[in-house]
Formats: sequence, structure tokens, C-alpha cells
Amino acid sequence: MEDSYPSTMFMGKTTFVLGGVDGVSDSEMGGMGGMSTSEEKDGTVFHYDTKLMFMTSFTGQDMLKTAFRVGNFGMMEPFGMMGEARLDTAFSSSDSLELHKAYYQFPIRDDIQVTFGLKLRQDDLLGVWPSAYPGDGVLFVLDQAGANDTYSKKMGAGAGITWSHDKLVASALFV
Repeated sequence: MEDSYPSTMFMGKTTFVLGGVDGVSDSEMGGMGGMSTSEEKDGTVFHYDTKLMFMTSFTGQDMLKTAFRVGNFGMMEPFGMMGEARLDTAFSSSDSLELHKAYYQFPIRDDIQVTFGLKLRQDDLLGVWPSAYPGDGVLFVLDQAGANDTYSKKMGAGAGITWSHDKLVASALFV
């Protein structure tokens, strides 16, 4: 067995979204454009989402993941986290940096991995990605194979265990 030393990797990503909105009320756009009535109007929105991720390994097979995030998407805006045209990158923190994820993964054996943390997302515990499309897509609905309620990216404290052998994978988890 080779010696392994602790290592940390840092990654950052910023996504800018410039979008046009046609025929929505001012309340749906989060008050953008200075109008205070709820009449329908057209508008242009400019949003951002920044992710800062730290991944540390102590043994070469484990991973401690910590992620911070900041964004200015409104929850109910058309492109926001609960909007009609929800984008996968939509994150609302009102321009404040927040702890987004903090969890630890480690193997028990070659075919069993355990994950637990104080702040993680449902899909961090799955043994497979639930879509034919890679992560960090544009539209949220495509990243979840059309099953938004099943793979809803619920966040919170949680734990899970994954068993894999050849092409067979099984996961048990709770968030």
C-alpha cells in the first residue's frame, strides 16, 4: 500500500444569467423595474450564482466537502428556485455568502461507501446520478430526468450508505 498524504483542492465557479421575461406581473419579478403594481409587463433580469468548493482527502479514498455559495435569484422570479422556468443554477442568498454543503464520505470496504454531514443535498447520497445528462445543466427539469419531486435536491443533515458491485448499485439514505 502506498503512502497517502492529506490534500485539499479548491474550485470556484460563477454563472451569470441575463434573461428576458415576457408577460409576468411585477410581484413575480421581485419588484424589478421599479413598478409597485401587479400589472403584467416585460422585463430583463440579470442574476449571478457563485460557488466556492473545498475538497479535502485525508487518506486518498475519503472526501470532506465544504461549499460556500452566494447568489441573487429571487425564489419566485421566473428563473428562481421556485419559478416557472427554474434554472439549475438558481440560488438565492440575497447577496450573502452562505455555507451550502458540509459532509464527509469514506469507504468501509471496496464496495461500500458511507456519507454523512450536517448540510448536504439528497443527490450527494445517491450512488448514481439520476439523469442521462451530466450535472450543472441549465434547466433543472433536465438534470432530474423529469422527476422533480423524486430528485428534488432536498437539503439538510443526513447520512447514507452505498453498495456497488460491477454495474449494480444500491443506496439507502435519509435527509
